[in-house]
Amino acid sequence: MRLLEFNGSAVHYHYGNGLTLLHEFPLKSTSLIDNYGFVVQSEELNRSVIEDNMILHIDDYNSFKDLIINLDKKTKTANIMGEIEPYPSNFFSHQENVLFFDGTSNGFKPSLYHIKDKFYNLGNNKYTFNFSSIDGPSAIPVGLSGNEFYFFSNMDPSKGRELYKINVGLGSNVNEVQKNIDFDFSVINNNLTITSTEQYKIFEIFVMDTAGKLLNTHWVNAGVATALPAYHQAVVILVVEKDSKKSLAKKILMP
Repeated sequence: MRLLEFNGSAVHYHYGNGLTLLHEFPLKSTSLIDNYGFVVQSEELNRSVIEDNMILHIDDYNSFKDLIINLDKKTKTANIMGEIEPYPSNFFSHQENVLFFDGTSNGFKPSLYHIKDKFYNLGNNKYTFNFSSIDGPSAIPVGLSGNEFYFFSNMDPSKGRELYKINVGLGSNVNEVQKNIDFDFSVINNNLTITSTEQYKIFEIFVMDTAGKLLNTHWVNAGVATALPAYHQAVVILVVEKDSKKSLAKKILMP
């Protein structure tokens, strides 16, 4: 059983019973859809919330299909947008756009989906990469800068996981994206400090060189100054990610 926050309401996800919207006060419930799959306690349901829509992935035990489903809070309904390959990535959302990969493990070829607007279906904005996910996850969304969507990938096994970008044509800018980020970070005297609206929040840090090669990853607590290792680089790129999969990247001059 999972309870997923949904703009003042909640979605009840139950193995065997599907999805139910919990809303209003006194509490009412509306059955949405009977698709469901097994999720262990440590796993997240990949999803994004865009205003009154929740877009989420379900590995459906009824149809043996990986489905993308749109839950509409306003109409209290749900519809299946389409079927994808297994092993989807986390979802990245900005304004009325949702981006994610499928096929990121177990030999599948990953594809990038860009769905938007009314969320009736998966649309035609799909790009399939010409390599197999043999050491997954093979594609991990990082963030957006202008029209460039950044992601980690090990598409070249000889180089390991690196940072890549692809133009997705959103027509946004860096300032618009950062308005949706509820945390920030700074590096002073080689000490990293994350400021967040949520006290004691834990963040994952990715450190890369300017060519996109991953140098290190580790976890830090918000509000606590954390010394960075010596990377012997004049400039590094720091990507800070919280558990909601929101990310913020900056170039840092090293001492």
